[in-house]
Amino acid sequence: MAEKDITEKLLEDYPDVLKLLAAVSGDQRFQIAQNEPGERKITKMEDWLTKALDKATEKGIEKGIEKGMQAGLEKFVKCVDSLMENEGCSMEHACSVLNSTVDEYEKVKKLLSEAAIAV
Repeated sequence: MAEKDITEKLLEDYPDVLKLLAAVSGDQRFQIAQNEPGERKITKMEDWLTKALDKATEKGIEKGIEKGMQAGLEKFVKCVDSLMENEGCSMEHACSVLNSTVDEYEKVKKLLSEAAIAV
Protein backbone atom coordinates (compact mmCIF):
# COMPACT_ATOMS: atom_id res chain seq x y z
CA MET A 1 0.00 0.00 0.00
CA ALA A 2 1.37 3.39 -0.98
CA GLU A 3 2.07 6.01 1.64
CA LYS A 4 -0.58 8.74 1.85
CA ASP A 5 0.38 12.23 0.81
CA ILE A 6 0.13 15.12 3.23
CA THR A 7 -3.23 16.27 1.85
CA GLU A 8 -4.84 12.89 2.40
CA LYS A 9 -3.44 12.79 5.95
CA LEU A 10 -4.76 16.28 6.60
CA LEU A 11 -8.18 15.40 5.26
CA GLU A 12 -8.41 12.24 7.35
CA ASP A 13 -6.81 13.43 10.57
CA TYR A 14 -7.91 17.07 10.67
CA PRO A 15 -11.12 17.54 8.64
CA ASP A 16 -12.17 20.44 10.87
CA VAL A 17 -9.11 22.41 9.72
CA LEU A 18 -10.61 22.67 6.25
CA LYS A 19 -13.97 23.67 7.69
CA LEU A 20 -12.25 26.36 9.75
CA LEU A 21 -10.33 27.62 6.72
CA ALA A 22 -13.59 27.73 4.75
CA ALA A 23 -15.35 29.64 7.52
CA VAL A 24 -12.53 32.14 8.07
CA SER A 25 -11.79 32.79 4.42
CA GLY A 26 -15.30 32.46 3.04
CA ASP A 27 -13.82 30.16 0.40
CA GLN A 28 -15.93 27.01 0.23
CA ARG A 29 -13.37 25.24 -1.95
CA PHE A 30 -11.70 24.07 1.25
CA GLN A 31 -14.79 22.00 2.05
CA ILE A 32 -15.15 20.83 -1.56
CA ALA A 33 -11.61 19.45 -1.38
CA GLN A 34 -12.64 17.37 1.59
CA ASN A 35 -15.57 15.86 -0.30
CA GLU A 36 -13.98 15.26 -3.71
CA PRO A 37 -11.15 12.70 -3.70
CA GLY A 38 -10.04 13.73 -7.21
CA GLU A 39 -9.22 17.21 -5.89
CA ARG A 40 -6.99 15.98 -3.07
CA LYS A 41 -3.70 17.18 -4.50
CA ILE A 42 -1.30 19.25 -2.42
CA THR A 43 -0.75 21.61 -5.35
CA LYS A 44 -4.48 22.39 -5.41
CA MET A 45 -4.46 22.92 -1.65
CA GLU A 46 -1.48 25.25 -1.93
CA ASP A 47 -3.23 27.18 -4.70
CA TRP A 48 -6.32 27.58 -2.55
CA LEU A 49 -4.35 28.68 0.48
CA THR A 50 -2.43 31.18 -1.63
CA LYS A 51 -5.64 32.58 -3.12
CA ALA A 52 -7.28 32.80 0.32
CA LEU A 53 -4.29 34.64 1.75
CA ASP A 54 -4.08 36.94 -1.29
CA LYS A 55 -7.77 37.76 -0.91
CA ALA A 56 -7.34 38.51 2.81
CA THR A 57 -4.30 40.67 2.06
CA GLU A 58 -6.18 42.62 -0.61
CA LYS A 59 -9.06 43.26 1.81
CA GLY A 60 -6.59 44.43 4.44
CA ILE A 61 -4.89 46.76 1.99
CA GLU A 62 -8.24 48.17 0.85
CA LYS A 63 -9.33 48.77 4.43
CA GLY A 64 -5.99 50.39 5.22
CA ILE A 65 -6.29 52.71 2.23
CA GLU A 66 -9.85 53.63 3.23
CA LYS A 67 -8.79 54.39 6.80
CA GLY A 68 -5.81 56.40 5.60
CA MET A 69 -7.93 58.40 3.19
CA GLN A 70 -10.54 59.06 5.86
CA ALA A 71 -7.86 60.16 8.32
CA GLY A 72 -6.40 62.52 5.71
CA LEU A 73 -9.80 64.01 4.96
CA GLU A 74 -10.52 64.45 8.66
CA LYS A 75 -7.18 66.22 9.10
CA PHE A 76 -7.95 68.50 6.15
CA VAL A 77 -11.28 69.54 7.71
CA LYS A 78 -9.64 70.07 11.11
CA CYS A 79 -6.94 72.24 9.51
CA VAL A 80 -9.49 74.43 7.73
CA ASP A 81 -11.57 74.71 10.91
CA SER A 82 -8.48 75.50 12.96
CA LEU A 83 -7.33 78.22 10.56
CA MET A 84 -10.78 79.81 10.66
CA GLU A 85 -11.08 79.60 14.45
CA ASN A 86 -7.52 80.31 15.62
CA GLU A 87 -6.30 82.64 12.89
CA GLY A 88 -9.57 84.36 12.12
CA CYS A 89 -9.34 83.38 8.46
CA SER A 90 -12.33 83.25 6.19
CA MET A 91 -13.28 79.82 4.88
CA GLU A 92 -12.08 80.84 1.42
CA HIS A 93 -8.67 81.93 2.71
CA ALA A 94 -8.24 78.87 4.94
CA CYS A 95 -9.02 76.58 2.01
CA SER A 96 -6.69 78.45 -0.33
CA VAL A 97 -3.84 78.18 2.19
CA LEU A 98 -4.33 74.40 1.94
CA ASN A 99 -4.51 74.51 -1.87
CA SER A 100 -8.20 73.69 -1.86
CA THR A 101 -11.56 75.30 -2.45
CA VAL A 102 -14.60 75.92 -0.29
CA ASP A 103 -16.54 73.54 -2.52
CA GLU A 104 -14.02 70.74 -1.87
CA TYR A 105 -14.07 71.47 1.86
CA GLU A 106 -17.87 71.27 1.97
CA LYS A 107 -17.91 68.05 -0.06
CA VAL A 108 -15.37 66.44 2.28
CA LYS A 109 -17.30 67.56 5.34
CA LYS A 110 -20.52 66.12 3.91
CA LEU A 111 -18.78 62.88 2.95
CA LEU A 112 -17.35 62.48 6.47
CA SER A 113 -20.71 63.15 8.11
CA GLU A 114 -22.37 60.57 5.83
CA ALA A 115 -19.64 58.05 6.64
CA ALA A 116 -20.19 58.63 10.36
CA ILE A 117 -23.90 57.94 9.94
CA ALA A 118 -23.24 54.77 7.93
CA VAL A 119 -21.00 53.36 10.68
